[in-house]
Amino acid sequence: MTTSGSNRTLFIVLGVVGGLLVLLVLLGYVWWQRTGSAVVRAATASYQQGRELGHSLTAEACVDSVMARHAAIASGQSFTDMVGERVFFDGCLTTSQPSAELCDTIPARGDVMKGVRWATEQCLLRRLRDSQCPQLLLTPLQQHCARRLPRG
Repeated sequence: MTTSGSNRTLFIVLGVVGGLLVLLVLLGYVWWQRTGSAVVRAATASYQQGRELGHSLTAEACVDSVMARHAAIASGQSFTDMVGERVFFDGCLTTSQPSAELCDTIPARGDVMKGVRWATEQCLLRRLRDSQCPQLLLTPLQQHCARRLPRG
């Protein structure tokens, strides 16, 4: 193949990839225009509900509450549900009373492999299968512990 043939192939590939990226951005924009405000409203309401509940709970009880809430809706969960669940958890942890030793076994956010193992253990303790219990669900707890217990 000649250099001009290689250049032509490269331009075609780059054009297709560029076109797909433009299409993806356009689809994301259209989706956000149609559903973005509803997602933000639902997330804000979930955060407030979490904060209200957190006033009467310990951080450990927030964990149990969000895991039970997740188990109830895990099978038919939408993107909006996942966002709402995470901000509910964050709101609950923000206003909850500290739980002794809750953060002792939680790995730092940057330690991915330990984080995956820990999240899997948490799910198994609550009798949730991996498919019902994504690691991202527990991210607010890792963030909460990182804020409360800075690691050296």
